[in-house]
Formats: sequence, structure tokens, C-alpha cells
Amino acid sequence: MDKISRKEGILSRNFQGMTGDYRAHTDSLRDIQTSFTTVSKNVENLETELQEINDRLSTVQRKIDDTGKQFSDNTPLQNIKKAISSVKNDIKAIDIRIGVVSNTLLQLKLKERTKVIEDGKALEILDNEYEIEM
Repeated sequence: MDKISRKEGILSRNFQGMTGDYRAHTDSLRDIQTSFTTVSKNVENLETELQEINDRLSTVQRKIDDTGKQFSDNTPLQNIKKAISSVKNDIKAIDIRIGVVSNTLLQLKLKERTKVIEDGKALEILDNEYEIEM
């Protein structure tokens, strides 16, 4: 037993510097692990914040794209142009009809005049609302 005690003493003296180093390294490791945990939490928080910002950015980009599409959508303008063209065509058709009716009216008045001149009797087909220029 005495021999074991002496060997323990010798080993204790020989490794005393190493145990101090071991304790110092253990404390250093604990500090590093604590700072690592803190930094990891900070990184996690920053990643969450980045994700939120990216989500908001994509939402804003979609809104901008939608607004741009609305501004570049010229379908209402094309519909208005088609409607204007249709109205112009209708006006032309009505003008042609007015011309045909006016011509027919003129022809009937001329026939009435010539009949009056030949027979001395009016046909009285039309009112003399419109005067014929001769």
C-alpha cells in the first residue's frame, strides 16, 4: 500500500501540469460552446427575419407585376376602338339610307310635278313640306 501511495504521488506530480491544462481547455471549450449556442440562435433569428423579408419582397413583386400587366393591358382600348368603328359604320349605313330615301322622295315629287303639269291635277302623295329646286 505504501508503494501504491508513493506511485500515486509521483504520478500526481508528473501529471499536475497536465490536469491544469485539461481544466483550462475544458473551461475554454465550455465558453466556446456557449458563444456557439448564442451565435447559432442569432443566425436562426436572422434567417427567420430574412425569410419574412423575402416573403414581403415576393408579395410586393407580384403586386408590381399585376399593376404592370393592368397598365399594359390594352383590351379595353381595343374594345373602345371596335365600338367607335362600329358606330362609324352604322353612321355610314344610315347616311346611305337617308340618301336613298331623299332620292326616292325627290323622284316622287318630280313625278307629282310632272303629273300636275300634264293633268293639272295633283297626286297628293306627299306633303309639300320639302320644296324641289328647279
